[in-house]
This record gives sequence, structure tokens and C-alpha cells, in this order.
Amino acid sequence: MDELDIFGEIRSIVNGAPDEDAWKVLCSLLELEDDDCVREELVPYIEHHLEDWPDELRVAPESWGRVAAAGRDCARLLVARKLDAIGRNDDYDLKALLTSRDVARIEALDLGYNGFDERALDAIEQSEHLGALRWLSVSDSKMGHESLIRIIRSPRLEKLTHLIAAWCEIENDGAVALQGVEELGRLTRIELRGNRIRPPAAQVLLSSPHFGSCLELAVGWNDIADVGVVAIADSAYLGQLQELCLENNSIEGWGVLELLKRPAIRNLEKLRLYNNQSTGLGDEIAVAVATCPYLGNLRVLDLSGNSIGERGRDALARSVTLHEDARGAMLGPSPQEPQDEE
Repeated sequence: MDELDIFGEIRSIVNGAPDEDAWKVLCSLLELEDDDCVREELVPYIEHHLEDWPDELRVAPESWGRVAAAGRDCARLLVARKLDAIGRNDDYDLKALLTSRDVARIEALDLGYNGFDERALDAIEQSEHLGALRWLSVSDSKMGHESLIRIIRSPRLEKLTHLIAAWCEIENDGAVALQGVEELGRLTRIELRGNRIRPPAAQVLLSSPHFGSCLELAVGWNDIADVGVVAIADSAYLGQLQELCLENNSIEGWGVLELLKRPAIRNLEKLRLYNNQSTGLGDEIAVAVATCPYLGNLRVLDLSGNSIGERGRDALARSVTLHEDARGAMLGPSPQEPQDEE
């Protein structure tokens, strides 16, 4: 295929309707051109014509991230908005990747399963090419709280609103340290699943005055227990929550009953309480949810993996306060692993 044919195919794609398969073809066509041509001629043309394409379609092939992580130019990345650089098989050279000029337009970056050494942390703090990032995952990195705090405080991540830091070995000391980090205030989604955060550290963290912008809070798989739920209920800074994930937290139920008394939960659209069976979330909780006057906006309700019997199921199905989507609550067997959230 010569250059005229390649450009003709590209023109046809970018002038068409947004489509996942079309995006994949576009990526394969870009790989046929040398980097200089892509950077100087194709990127400006494509960027102009893809302005109305949804960012979630514009996912870079993994190989592009590997090129940048090897320290080589990869202008093709400039037309992408999301990059998965997950280090399951072998770690990326994160310093090379994060300091590449070609990640400058990436808005969502998954760095899960990578090791964050000093070079990588320095890059996050100093790179001039991370200004577009809005969504960042460092899950399963086992980095500990000191490294996570450096990332949150990075002056290069001014646009960051979504931080996914599950299974990072934050633990209790880290939770106490995190609660005082002012830069948490720019985050609208905070995910801290599986970090072994338990009372009383859980109460300290969940009472942080820097959660004022948080709309989505995911603290499942931590054993925060009922006192942690009460800390959320009592917080003066979490009244705007739209999503709350409390799965697998050794919750007995009295903390949930306190939460359901708070008018501040009226904005909740998603509530996940699955897999608390061993500690006894049963019919009483289901009935309380079904009759709560503050859950009219709820659309996703997950009570699976609990001890909800016929009385609780009937109360949910007959609720006059829940939306019909929430009345059909997930009540099946307990998930074996955390569920991915959008």
C-alpha cells in the first residue's frame, strides 16, 4: 500500500462515524508510516477530524506504549487518549514512558502491576508531558503510602481527578498519613480497595477534610467494619457521593443502618455492599435500604454474597422509594474478585 492509499484509508475513517473497529484499522495504518510522517503530517490532520470521537474509543495499542518505554519516539500516541501500560509480565521503564513527549495527550493511563522505583516517582513529579492526565491507575503496584502520596502531590498532575490505587499496601499507617494530603481535594474518584485499612485508621482516613470533591469512593476489601461506615456517614465532606463501594469489609450492619439515616446520601447512584455475609448483612439491611427515603437516585444496588432471605428480597421488590433499577438489586452469590467499575 503506497502513501496515497494509506492517506485515502485514513481520510475515509476519520470522516466516518466513531467506531471501535475503525479505530483499530486507523492504528494499524499509522504503523505503516514512519514516525516523522506521522508526527508532521498525519497527527494534525487526524486530531482535527477526531475532535468529536469519544475518548474511550481512542485506546492506544499496547505496543505503542512499549515503544515509548524503550526510549524511542512514538508519534502515533499523540492521537490516542488512553494507554494501558500494565506490567503483568514485565515492568515498563516508567521513567522513559512518563517523560516521553508523545504521552502529552494521554488522559487515562493504567500503570498497574508495575514497580515504582525512585526514577519512576521522579518522572511523575518532574515530567512536562503529564498535564493532560485525568485518570491514573497504579493498582497492584505494592508501592506503599509514601510513594502514593508523592504521586498525589505531583505538581505535574494538576488535571488528575480519578486515582485508582487498589492493592498498593497502604495499610493503617498509610491511611493516617493520607488523610492529611491536601491534594486529595482535586480528586473526584478515589479507589483504595484491598489496602488492609482497618479501624481506627479507617476512621481517621474517612474523616479527612480533603474529600470535598469526591463523588466516587471505593474502599472495599479493607475490613473497615461498621465504625468505618459510620465515619463516612458522619463526614461533613462526603455528602456529594454518587458512588460508594463497601464490599468485603466485615460489616455487621449497624454502621449501614446509621448511614441510611443520613440525608447526605441522597445523591447516591451506586451502592455496593456485596460479600459481607460472614458478618451478617441480612434481611434487616435489605428492608432498611428498601424503606430509606434518601435513596431515590439509586440505580445500582449490589447486596450479593450476603444473607438476604425472602423477607429482604420481597421488601426490595416492593419498595416504593427505590427506583425500579435498584429494586432489582444484585442478590446472587458472592463475587470471587472485586468487580471492575467504569
